[in-house]
Parts: sequence; C-alpha cells; structure tokens
Amino acid sequence: MGAEGSEKTAFSPDWTISQLAKLPYDTYAPEERATLQSLLRALTRFGSMHRGAEMRLSIGHDDCHAQNFIWADTAIWAIDIEECRLQPTAKMIGNFLGWYAMHSPCVPSPLASAPSFGAEPGDLAALCAAVPLRPGETEITLPFFLISRQFECLFPAPKTPARRQENIARAKILLHDLCKLMHL
Repeated sequence: MGAEGSEKTAFSPDWTISQLAKLPYDTYAPEERATLQSLLRALTRFGSMHRGAEMRLSIGHDDCHAQNFIWADTAIWAIDIEECRLQPTAKMIGNFLGWYAMHSPCVPSPLASAPSFGAEPGDLAALCAAVPLRPGETEITLPFFLISRQFECLFPAPKTPARRQENIARAKILLHDLCKLMHL
C-alpha cells in the first residue's frame, strides 16, 4: 500500500451489494439462506446509510491478501502488483483482513469492546495503527469491506455439514457485529 495522497473518493456500496445479491443463495438450506439474506439486508442498509462518505485513496492492489506477499527475513515482497492503482485505503485493509479472517477460525467480538467483524481484535487494531484511518473510514468503509470479503467467501455452500455450520456461525457473528455498529 502506498503513501496517503490528497486524492479522495465517495463511498458507494452499489456495485459490491449488487455482486453479493447475485451469489448462489439457493446452495444453502432455507433456514441457512434466511440468515445469509438477513446479513445482506443489514449490509445493504448500512451501505445506504453511509453513501457518499469520504474515502482516502492510496496506491495499492484491490485484491490485497496474504497470498500476494512473500515474507523473507526482514523484508516483505509484494507479488501480483500489475493491477496497482489508486484504491480506497480502507477497502484494501478490509479486503486483507476479510481474506485473513476467512482463513482463520471466526472470532466473536469481545462483549465490552468494539465489533471486530470476525477478525482477531488485535489484528484489526494493529493494522489500523500501522495505516491510520480517519474515523469515517474506521467506522464505515473498513467494516463494510471486511464483512463483504468474508460474505462472498461463503459461497457456494460447502458440501460438508461442519463447514456449512461454520459459515452460518460466521454470518451470524458478522450480522451481530454489524447490528451493534448500527446500534440496532
């Protein structure tokens, strides 16, 4: 991720929500599908409430995740960088944390703290400290993209019942944290 520039853009959830709406919900049983559709409705409402919020842009990769980095001794090397361009900073962090969260056990947010949206609270805090975000980015765009990245990874429904149950448990945690953020 490059340095912060003076360029900004306005948050619009429309494209992301339209892609999430096209996911194969019918690969889940009706009761599971209801949970996933509740999460989509909440995320749509959250995105609509904050349409137009300001987002900083940084040079980076829209598909920012751990498999696009090589860790060697004291250096980090980025790969797959041909698509680097100005991107919303909070979106890149949300995508990275969402991808990482999907490859880790889902962690419910501690009751007395801010929602962590399925990510380890320490990881969320550390990355936000390393790449300072403005309050609107921390409270709006980062959660939106962190949830969206995990949400899209739940499809199609896995064949194994244990993995399906884990996916629905993750969706319930994300829905709970999003409702907590929206004060519902």
